[in-house]
Amino acid sequence: MKPILKVAALEKQVKNKEKAQEKVHRLKVSLAAKERERNAVEERLSSAKLLDYLKERKSKLQHQNKEEQLILQDENASPSDREAAKAQVGEKN
Repeated sequence: MKPILKVAALEKQVKNKEKAQEKVHRLKVSLAAKERERNAVEERLSSAKLLDYLKERKSKLQHQNKEEQLILQDENASPSDREAAKAQVGEKN
């Protein structure tokens, strides 16, 4: 192969390598952006699950409090039921 052709072939290889490196860089940047987006979505999902759990827990506690208050106000409730309701209210406070 003539020296001029060798130089041209080497220059072409260098140019191709630079293009490939630029493409790899763009892909890495794109991947990093997608990872940040995925992490943000996962964090929002986790927060939503926690919020749903807390809402459900609040609802259950409110329901229990209503039941205990009804027992405490019920003159026909047995003494043991009233004591249990008092104990439950005391634990929560």
